[in-house]
Amino acid sequence: MKGEFRHDFLWKALFTLRFGVLLLACLLPLSDPHTHRQTDTLGIAQRYYQRWFQAPQPEGWKILAPAALNSAEGFGYVATEAPLLNWLVAPAFFFGPYAGMAIAHLIWLLLVFGALLFAYKVWGLNRIEGIPVGWVALVFPLIGLGAIFTSKTIPDPLAAILVFAAVGASYARARPVLSFSLLAVGLLLKPTAVVGLGWIFLSPRWDWKRWTWIPWGIAVALVYYLGIVPKLAAFQDSAFPFYVGLRPPWESLFQFVTDAKGFAALWGRHYFTQVGVVLVLLAYAFGRGFLWRRTWPLWALLTLQTLAVGALDGRHAHQHLYYFMGLVPTVCFLFLQILNGVELPYWLRWMLLLVCLVNVSRLTLREWHDSEPSEVYRMEFYDSCEKLKARHPEFPWGQGKPFRSDYENYPTLGMCFGERSAARSGAYGFFRAENLPSDCKQTDREGGLVLATCP
Repeated sequence: MKGEFRHDFLWKALFTLRFGVLLLACLLPLSDPHTHRQTDTLGIAQRYYQRWFQAPQPEGWKILAPAALNSAEGFGYVATEAPLLNWLVAPAFFFGPYAGMAIAHLIWLLLVFGALLFAYKVWGLNRIEGIPVGWVALVFPLIGLGAIFTSKTIPDPLAAILVFAAVGASYARARPVLSFSLLAVGLLLKPTAVVGLGWIFLSPRWDWKRWTWIPWGIAVALVYYLGIVPKLAAFQDSAFPFYVGLRPPWESLFQFVTDAKGFAALWGRHYFTQVGVVLVLLAYAFGRGFLWRRTWPLWALLTLQTLAVGALDGRHAHQHLYYFMGLVPTVCFLFLQILNGVELPYWLRWMLLLVCLVNVSRLTLREWHDSEPSEVYRMEFYDSCEKLKARHPEFPWGQGKPFRSDYENYPTLGMCFGERSAARSGAYGFFRAENLPSDCKQTDREGGLVLATCP
């Protein structure tokens, strides 16, 4: 088609630029949104390091079970998604809390972008409506929710990419072992990624034999979530328990769609950004029906995927937008189809591309901005922890013992000091200065943080 954005170079250049920026951003503290979810994930990885290398204890098979860093007085076992990534990055914390977090973030980023390149390769030159599907992998970290969450240390982006790659591996010819492996790992990391299997309905030639690996991949996930997770929940003793389980789907779906504000925000802001939605509407106005006839299957798929996530997680999904990462490939391909609309004015295509660039630029500035109100943005916060630890070697650092601290839902202080946190009793503690308990005596202070001894 005349005037199409058909150049691989364009998407590869933007993909490389995005990767380069995020690579450098690994040296900075965690960035919003959802720093609490990232802290949870890295906190579990840090606990593995403590349990495996720093202060090992006899746990038997439970040595593989996830445990929270903000464990309070209990051991902190929690029931979570399969902790495959936590296991992988745990040794990074040998280098200390802050350096370990940066190295773990780097490993996470390399895995995500490596998976994107793998998805680009397995989809190859397969086309739908004339557009190479492999481009989706290049656009994934550039628009909408993909641009926001690709850099975050949460399992959702990688899970979505693996499921997308699983479909691509068998799209043109059956590769059941590879597809099964990708799907099983993806669903173990995050079960909501299952919505990515909707891509099989876009196949021009339906051959059920190519998709026989799907039930087996789902079965692996069900064994974990219905068989192992309940066992983990049975001895879960964290003060802040995680919840991983099935909700009644019809009740969840009703909660999801009746949350009008959250439902509207998905379509009006998060999938394409506000400006992107206006340009998409303009594109369909100029497309005069042709664009709709070309893209309605993608809109139908996106709608079904959205409702499927709602049925799995209910109103809760609106609060955790990363649950929708399995939809990002559909949004990306829809963006590419609209961008290549045959009847669109060239200026409108460039405006759509500009939205993509502005979105990436805005997120880049956020990732490099170190003066946001959230303390997990501030390097000074981590500097204070390191200085306090260095000045007081008499505290029981690195022994796997819980410290008294602010009773926090997420292990922000625990990550900073590299220690178990949120205990209500104990001889040693670290606190935000304003939260120092009356029965504890301040030992030292650095910035807004204090070390204390308690009776």
